[in-house]
Amino acid sequence: MQSKIWVLVLSVFSLMFLTSSCPGQVLNGEFNDQFAETPDWWYGHGGCSVVRTSQQSNNGQFSAFVSQRTEHWNGAGQELNGDLTVGKDYHFQCWVRTSGVPSGVIRIEISQEDDRGVRFFPIAKVLANDSGWTLLEGGFHLMVNGTLDDLRFIVGGDFTDDRLFDFFVDSVTITENDWRAAADQRIAQFRKSDVTLAFQDDDGNPVSDVNVSVQQIGHKFAFGSTLNDGFIDFDVYADFFRQNFDWATIEYYAQWKPVEEVQGVEDYTRADASVAFAAANGITIRGHSLAWPDQRFVPSWLFGQSEEVHRAEIDQRIDNVVSRYAGRLVHWDVVNEMLNHTYYQDNTGPDIRPHMFIRARQNDPNVKLFTNEFGLTESGFKATRYRQLVQGLMASGADVGGIGLQSHFDSNVSPKALELTLAKLTDLGPEIWFTEFDVSNPDPVQRAELLETFYRYAFSVPQAKGIIMWGFWAGNHWRGADSAIVDQDFTVNAAGQRYFDLIQQWTTNLTARVSSGQSSLNFNGFHGNYYVTTVRNGITQHHVVSVAPRGNGGPVATSLALSDDPDADGSVVIYGTPDDDVFKFNFANPSAIEINGVVSNIPGLDDQPNITVVGNDGNDSMEVFGGGGQKRYLLTLRRLAVIGQRTQIFFPQMEDFKCFPGTTEDQIIIGDSVVDDVFFSSPYQTQWVFGERSLLAEGFRNLICRARRGNDQITIFDSEGNDRVRSNFDNYVAVNSGGTVRQFRDFETNEFVASEGQDSLTGVLSSTPTQISGSMSQSVFRQGAKVFAFSNIDDSRVSYAGNAGHVAEFNVTDDPAADVVVANGNTVSVRQGGSIGFRLSGVRSIRSLTGANDRLIFQDSPGNDTVTADSDGFQFTNDSFSIDGRGAGATIAIANGAGENVAVINGRPFRFRLIGNWVEQ
Repeated sequence: MQSKIWVLVLSVFSLMFLTSSCPGQVLNGEFNDQFAETPDWWYGHGGCSVVRTSQQSNNGQFSAFVSQRTEHWNGAGQELNGDLTVGKDYHFQCWVRTSGVPSGVIRIEISQEDDRGVRFFPIAKVLANDSGWTLLEGGFHLMVNGTLDDLRFIVGGDFTDDRLFDFFVDSVTITENDWRAAADQRIAQFRKSDVTLAFQDDDGNPVSDVNVSVQQIGHKFAFGSTLNDGFIDFDVYADFFRQNFDWATIEYYAQWKPVEEVQGVEDYTRADASVAFAAANGITIRGHSLAWPDQRFVPSWLFGQSEEVHRAEIDQRIDNVVSRYAGRLVHWDVVNEMLNHTYYQDNTGPDIRPHMFIRARQNDPNVKLFTNEFGLTESGFKATRYRQLVQGLMASGADVGGIGLQSHFDSNVSPKALELTLAKLTDLGPEIWFTEFDVSNPDPVQRAELLETFYRYAFSVPQAKGIIMWGFWAGNHWRGADSAIVDQDFTVNAAGQRYFDLIQQWTTNLTARVSSGQSSLNFNGFHGNYYVTTVRNGITQHHVVSVAPRGNGGPVATSLALSDDPDADGSVVIYGTPDDDVFKFNFANPSAIEINGVVSNIPGLDDQPNITVVGNDGNDSMEVFGGGGQKRYLLTLRRLAVIGQRTQIFFPQMEDFKCFPGTTEDQIIIGDSVVDDVFFSSPYQTQWVFGERSLLAEGFRNLICRARRGNDQITIFDSEGNDRVRSNFDNYVAVNSGGTVRQFRDFETNEFVASEGQDSLTGVLSSTPTQISGSMSQSVFRQGAKVFAFSNIDDSRVSYAGNAGHVAEFNVTDDPAADVVVANGNTVSVRQGGSIGFRLSGVRSIRSLTGANDRLIFQDSPGNDTVTADSDGFQFTNDSFSIDGRGAGATIAIANGAGENVAVINGRPFRFRLIGNWVEQ
């Protein structure tokens, strides 16, 4: 992490204006003034030679030729004492060209001496060439501690290219960058919207005489901070964080080196605590970082390992940490600082970079994946490299969702520098985030000015989504007290107060009365979530309204229902926007709700048992997460209730609804609607499809789904392991998949589809007559209009309470392979290739239809058996069992001597055989 500074180059005046030069201007910037040996007001920084030459020129006849350099930083310099105004931002520009080498790196650097001593600010860098002129430009914001003793700029070389080549300089200009008015205009345009709150009664009629309070409780633009272990060690740190930041980045304890200092031994203690702290306090949290190719932050046990080991360990690292926090972290910085550090690439090859993104995506389909770089505000040179890096990653299959700009400054916070960098990145597509902001200055008042300059400009960038402050407390700030907004004793200093002033300035609050003849309230507000309290006819209602930029750029309009029902007093209704909305609610922290990525703590929501969420048009979705402690949930088409508690969430218009358990012991009961419903269930997901609506219960190990009205259908899918299926073929099917138990009751159509493992089916018939048809691929049970179908089960064991009315019909003709139907006593099985595909026991009456390649084998019982056969079919009977049917395959009846076995054969059918002690009549 290094400071990032933006560069702007100087405009020059000739000698005649020396005594009255205007602030912000360079003297003899075109090098056209006459002079003897050197250009007036220019000097050779470091003792090099700077002369005017007509050999090359970007504009006019002359330029400066820089030669005889002995150090890379030598170059053409000029003093600026009295030429720049403290607190102003400047745009530096010049044109450069190499001499004697095809290309070389040239930079602009500011030398400043004040009460802090001499400091150098590199503000621009470019790769120049000898075939033409190249623009070198950057930004500089002059801030002075105490007295400014010296100020100058140098066009010289850079440490990244220490060759002492010669070069030309021309057309040097400095212009003041009056940025603030334009930034404020962008803030008004892109961070605010016109809002109309329309008030209606329960029937949708306009109402008036309403007292209204509007309080913004969350910002669409993210304002956050890095979260270090201060929240563990200091209660006041934790309190300050939860009260003032909606976003957090895990500062260090999710990185690879601290997590796995010893190979194979992972310690997530502090990372887990960070994630838990954020979840408990309604704070959205980012992960930093999956890999950091700076050798200082690479686990030392990796050094010297082979490429294969490196790749395997990188994959293991990504798999472990991303899957661990899937669904809880919204961002991951994937590979940190790739432009300056190349350890992983050096040890595995260049494809490792996109591979890390691809591997992370495999472990979490929803997390946004980021690049993250420092030093971008020092030069357009690095911003160009960053652009090429992002483009290369995306071309290689990496799902880059965000471009992170570390933003560490040492006094020079230049809006022009930010502008020049962002111009190279904002058109790429991924979101722009200022991921690590801080500014170092020992004077908290100046630190406040610098903080405001950065925040105001960054907030004005339309493509930017958030700013994460990289620490706030002097007690554990990585750069020390000079970068903190809160002093060691937790006193908010001038920089901290400026931060809070800005947040207040960018927060909309108002009170109003909607008088008679009116039915709406209009205001212009910052994007985010609003807590709207209405009082009408003595009834107080609370509404949460999301204000976000419209897809069509128009105003935001929300209709609020004001009820005259006394039971509505104190109710909470949460509204979406006219576009697609995403809502998230967590029982672990019921006072916080997330709307379109904005988490807001809603006053009094802990005590409110009934919450209604209303989608205001669009294709809206909601996710509800269970809290701690075992709970039982009831999910219907319009509400989710916690059984045994008062808590209920109503979502009558939500197109997509998902519910997740809080613990593995949670149970959910799903009830149907009054019309025909369609359900689909896999081991950890049960989906209810109702027209264009979808409800999903995901992750529950104990689930009951009931269908009591309409002609409902359930399709049940197995797990990869061995599933045990039970059914009474009357009103329920139950599936146990490795401890996950799903019950489905009273569906008209039930279908279990097996695809993996060795699944079994056990059924117990009720007294209702049932028709059963079976084959190697499917078993179907019918009771009137109800159907129970079981497909692809390898070993089915079905036990029946005997009932003479039950009929089992085996249809094996659909199977191309040869089947063997074996009737042994009152048990019948169907085999193919040695495997049992279907087995029935306890059935009194069975009908079998076999194909030409099939065989039916009947074995007699210990009692008296009778077999009859003619050209139309066959029948086997004894005291408790009968089987009859027809077929072209082989039929074999075996008598082992027990009982009196009688065979009545009339015109013996083809391929019909009697074996054993049959008495033919």
